[in-house]
Formats: sequence, C-alpha cells, structure tokens
Amino acid sequence: LWDVTNRNLIETIYPDRQNPFQIIGVEQAPSSQLPYFTGNRTGVYVWGENNPQEVILPEDHQLNDIGFSPDGSTFALTGDATWLLQYDTEEGLSSPEALTLYTDNAGQALRFSPDSTTLVVATNDSLEIYDTLTNSLLATYPYKD
Repeated sequence: LWDVTNRNLIETIYPDRQNPFQIIGVEQAPSSQLPYFTGNRTGVYVWGENNPQEVILPEDHQLNDIGFSPDGSTFALTGDATWLLQYDTEEGLSSPEALTLYTDNAGQALRFSPDSTTLVVATNDSLEIYDTLTNSLLATYPYKD
C-alpha cells in the first residue's frame, strides 16, 4: 500500500498473514477512502484500520477483476463466475447470497457504463453485456477466429 503523494510505502499487504499474495484487482468505493482488492486466492478484501479484512468469499471461485459502478451503488466481481452486489454507504456490500449473474466462461475483465446501467464482461471467448437494473444478459458478442 503506497502513499502516492509522498511516494512512501505504507505497508505490504498480506491477507490472512499469508505470503505470497498477488493482487489482481483493486477498486475504491466512490464514497470511501478504503481500497477493495482481490488476488491469487479467492475473496475480496478491504483494507481495514491495521490490516486487510476479508469481506466477501465466493467459495471455490477464482476472481480476475472487481469494480464499482460510477454511481457507487453496485459492486461487480468476475472470474469463473460473475456477480453483482449492491453497495450501501452505511452498510457496505450486500451479502454473498446476493449474487445474481453467472457465466460458463471465465470473466477476465469488467467495466460499467458511465450511467451505471450496463456491465460489460470480457470472457475467454466473448463480450457479455448485462443490464444491471434487471440483472439480465442483454447480448453476447463472440470473438472472431
């Protein structure tokens, strides 16, 4: 974790005090200064007061990317499945039971539209576009060979 203003290393992150830990995705909630991150083990962590704390653990699922919607109301996770969770500034993230989207393809990256109503997931062989208001798949665009 770095202080980019002063260019100082604040602390090395070791979730569950296990080493090595490779961080794959980092995201900051629009209403918070705490970073959320995922890595080479399952789970999403938030940097707490003194150490990282696990906040979501999709059991037995590898994650490749995480992101908050621009309006800050939704958090998405992708990897061997894709989930949408609601984010509340008072309560934080909704429970892992709130997962709603699945894909047979491994999601590699995700991005929200500027108005937060659409989520694009790049999988191993296509782009998948979801409506975040209805949690429905709008379109799939396979990659050409």
